[in-house]
Amino acid sequence: MVSIRSRAVIGGFTLLEAVIILLALAIAAALAAPRLSNASTQPSDLADVRAQALESHLLLFRERQGRFPTAQELRRPPADPERGSSFGVLVDAGYVVSAPVNPRTTGDVVGIDWHYDAESGRIRPVTP
Repeated sequence: MVSIRSRAVIGGFTLLEAVIILLALAIAAALAAPRLSNASTQPSDLADVRAQALESHLLLFRERQGRFPTAQELRRPPADPERGSSFGVLVDAGYVVSAPVNPRTTGDVVGIDWHYDAESGRIRPVTP
């Protein structure tokens, strides 16, 4: 006579084994889901990376000064002309070493190569 336990093992997985497999799959899915959802928010290229870095500098400026720089302040060239043709307020105050170049346009001018919203502090690279 064959017991119920031996038939279950012969015929396939036991209930406990199936639950362990499902639990392992659920844990794997829970670990992978945040990585997959963040993939769409990651910068798509160097221009987006530079824009995110610039926004960090603009937030630091706001923390220290109590406001975002105006568009006119960002368009002003740095005191040292070798450090770019725009972003003067950030370069001269030491937030950035030189005006960041938009790799899509190869320029560094706010209003031409970069879109800037002084109210929100958002900056985006221009795409030609």
